[in-house]
Amino acid sequence: MAEFQDDPDILNCEVLLRRLDTKDPNMFVTDSVTGIRRPSSAAFSFQQDGTSVYRKKKLDDSNLNARDILLHPEQIVLSLTVTQVRDCNGLGVCDNPWPKGISDEQHPRNAAHALIVGWYSLSRSDQRKHKQYLAKSCKIVNTQ
Repeated sequence: MAEFQDDPDILNCEVLLRRLDTKDPNMFVTDSVTGIRRPSSAAFSFQQDGTSVYRKKKLDDSNLNARDILLHPEQIVLSLTVTQVRDCNGLGVCDNPWPKGISDEQHPRNAAHALIVGWYSLSRSDQRKHKQYLAKSCKIVNTQ
């Protein structure tokens, strides 16, 4: 399968949202310096097509918010910017609206679906380094 390419029309200032399951212990680590629990690099694992995210701007345009991407109460939402993704040399962002084969395919949130792409062009070492950077750079969104 050909990998998707970075879309330069997606602005660097845009915010991306990623859903994360809190029940999976591999998704979190305790920072050795601050003692604060934060997402681990596993939070940015990727599938064949990339890492699934949602564009906040497109959610806003549809009168949706971070809470609307949650599938169950044991999930949280992480945020990061397109700039943070592109700061990882080789990574980019592209739209992937209405992905197939997912639960609730017709939910309006899926119009805002996008992917972090470029993983397969990187060495395993760079993949690991970039996942660690994104995990340390992201913020947890208050969905209450």
